[in-house]
Amino acid sequence: MVMRLAECLDLPLRERNSLLLAAGFAPEFAQTPLSAESMRDVRRSLQALIDAHQPCPALIADHAWNLVLANDAAFEFVEGMPDELLAEPINVFRLVLHPKGMRNRIANFDEYADHMMQRLHRQEHATGSTIIKELIRECEGYLGGPRRLGPPYGIAPVLAMRLATGDATLSFFTIVSTLGASYDVTLDEIVVESFFPADAATAQAIGMKPAG
Repeated sequence: MVMRLAECLDLPLRERNSLLLAAGFAPEFAQTPLSAESMRDVRRSLQALIDAHQPCPALIADHAWNLVLANDAAFEFVEGMPDELLAEPINVFRLVLHPKGMRNRIANFDEYADHMMQRLHRQEHATGSTIIKELIRECEGYLGGPRRLGPPYGIAPVLAMRLATGDATLSFFTIVSTLGASYDVTLDEIVVESFFPADAATAQAIGMKPAG
């Protein structure tokens, strides 16, 4: 009955385990580190997935937005960042929003920061995660307080991150995806964030081949 209830509510696997424990049962789903030997083939496939996305950046993060895997193009985003922000675990939100992080390289930082905080709030509302609540509190400290939760700018087809690099500004939008049919908490919670050029100038600048 507990499992059927969790299925009807479409709960994430972590919450299903918590519900089982509250009902006096053992957890049903394992939480295996991605570095474990049993995860070797999955990890290899995930790395191949993001490597195939080159020359566009792509990364994989866990439920707390700590970096799990990234391709070379993604690491180019953070070249020259302070060691304190690149120490394990590397948190994607901290890296972007910290005063010493990528915020100085993002031309539309205020707009993009609002968007990122909205993502965190949606995740916290959906999961009730105390880890995400703490991350929200940390990021709000970097931003001088809570951010507005409505769209503060005109609605566009996609919100692009405009990254200033020397004399050029690269513009990317992202697609966030998850694994299907996962039966392990670790795999159920990871996200793949893939960056795509938002304009032809960016595609040309990163050496992306034209479609077709």
